[in-house]
Amino acid sequence: MKKIIVFSFLLILNFLFLKVEAKDLSIEIKNNNCDTLPTQELITHLQQMDIESFYGKPVDSFLLAIPANLYNMKVYGGSNSQGAILRASEMIVDFTPIRGGGPNVIIYVREFNFLNRYSPTATWDVTLFRKEKIHSIDVYKNQTLCINGGCQ
Repeated sequence: MKKIIVFSFLLILNFLFLKVEAKDLSIEIKNNNCDTLPTQELITHLQQMDIESFYGKPVDSFLLAIPANLYNMKVYGGSNSQGAILRASEMIVDFTPIRGGGPNVIIYVREFNFLNRYSPTATWDVTLFRKEKIHSIDVYKNQTLCINGGCQ
């Protein structure tokens, strides 16, 4: 009987560990095999895209139209009047491991149907965010130079 209890306890712990591990992986997606840095061709493509044609469509529709190897996608939140980050509001897509060292895209969502936008831990599931509809998009050549979109 003790063996069954111990085995059950270990099985439950293993399940909980795997579930937590899977959740952590979905919060931020990184491509560590991204061996190609963005080229002028990528920057030109991002600059010439008809960004507004993606408004109202799922985030994935835009991500599939980008012809590059993405390095990182992460959902960020907006803060309330006290400065606490509680609500998901945007996804930042980086093309290089160095923030601001190359082009990045900020995809804004205002209405959420799949993702619970409120999180006391400021962590959100990227895969659910990708199903939401785009409100607007900003494309930056580097961290400060906006080359396409509304550039909020």
